Amino acid sequence: MNNDFPRILTLLRKERGLSQKEAAGALGVSQALLSHYENGKRECGLDFLVDAAEFYRVSCDYLLGRSAERTGATITLTDLPAKGSDLLVSSRELLFGKRLIVNSLNVLFDLLMQVGNQELSGNAVDLLMTTVYRVLRVIHAANRANPKGMFSLPSYGYGGLATGYASLCEARAVDAALNTRRNPEGNQPLSVSPDKLSESFPLYAPSLLTLVDMVEDRIGRALESREE
Repeated sequence: MNNDFPRILTLLRKERGLSQKEAAGALGVSQALLSHYENGKRECGLDFLVDAAEFYRVSCDYLLGRSAERTGATITLTDLPAKGSDLLVSSRELLFGKRLIVNSLNVLFDLLMQVGNQELSGNAVDLLMTTVYRVLRVIHAANRANPKGMFSLPSYGYGGLATGYASLCEARAVDAALNTRRNPEGNQPLSVSPDKLSESFPLYAPSLLTLVDMVEDRIGRALESREE
């Protein structure tokens, strides 16, 4: 079928926390046949493709690696904004920003699963979750009528606490990555470069690499403005 299908099929099953036996039962095939599909040893038929798409609630295009969006919407290099441009200025750009982040997260979680380092992965996920929490707090604060008891941390102190915890998670993740004694035997550090990412994630890599450029550019501009 293609090289992306086995990887995406496996990734979707692992996201659900299902064993091959459980997923095979739900999809109406044998575990051996599902294993062949996930390892790229056999190509599936159209019926299985449709059943898998419905079961995992994604489009057939996503399963085949033809779309980076689970709903089937595509993103191409021509869709990406120019370096240094302001992204979130309208509803259209806001939706694009969502796609940019979602595509990047698909790459990150796939890489974390390949690393096989639980301490690194756990702290990386905590770091991402803390960022989501902080954004929610900002949105919540935009309306003073929102219930105050939604969060246990006070509005005047959560920012510093969340920043400190995020820094701690990042430090722990980096330590776990660099400390070879904590890495499970047989797990080698991943090779992460623009070329490697583009090769492994042809649909997702443009989003992630653009996100990196945009964040570093904005950090640079913010630092320059402080110096002036």
